[in-house]
Amino acid sequence: LEKATISELLGSLGGLFPRHSIIGDLMNKRFFEKYAYKIHEVIRQLGATFRYTDDDPEAIFTERGYCLVQRISIVERAVDFGSLFIPKFILRYFLPTLATGYTVCVFQRA
Repeated sequence: LEKATISELLGSLGGLFPRHSIIGDLMNKRFFEKYAYKIHEVIRQLGATFRYTDDDPEAIFTERGYCLVQRISIVERAVDFGSLFIPKFILRYFLPTLATGYTVCVFQRA
């Protein structure tokens, strides 16, 4: 979704459900440019695209009254489940963009 569409959706949800939670996957711009651009090209050829990449994708939520409750690294969880074979200390200290750039976030409306 584009930023304006996300803002409009958050406004609508807030009006309909004053106290609610949102769970979504967020990818920051640096992760996208470093790791996801190749798959994005394939997705784009199929007719879809990522519309919103930002240095701080969580900000669109927090600036609209949401509190970040939980952030889970998708890549670290892939390591936990054995889908990726890389020691976590290498991931965290030598590949921080890979470790923190693509996450599942839980937000609650304050």
